[in-house]
Amino acid sequence: MSIGRPFVKGQPKVPGSGRIKGSRNKIGEAFLKDLALEWEQSGPACLKIMAREDPSGFVKVTAALLPKEFEITDSRLTELSDEEIDGLINQLRGKIRNAIEDVRSGEGTQTHH
Repeated sequence: MSIGRPFVKGQPKVPGSGRIKGSRNKIGEAFLKDLALEWEQSGPACLKIMAREDPSGFVKVTAALLPKEFEITDSRLTELSDEEIDGLINQLRGKIRNAIEDVRSGEGTQTHH
């Protein structure tokens, strides 16, 4: 632990105490460039291996890359009444029931309209 004066906003750093201005960006840019080059060479093969040998880790990596929230910009549902939404839900439930019945009866390739 070194003892010195505390950092005060607006005062220049003591020479020789700290990193060179912009060095973090330079290192980060170099790392990302190297990472991109390595990804081009071996990324897809690594993903295939990981999916086979560590499927739960593969899913975690995939989930980490997805946005935490999805924004729905389609406003058509907001324009419907509660009764209309209930009707649509019931229609979908009927279609799902029909699809399940088709699969159970061996008609899985047919659809109902």
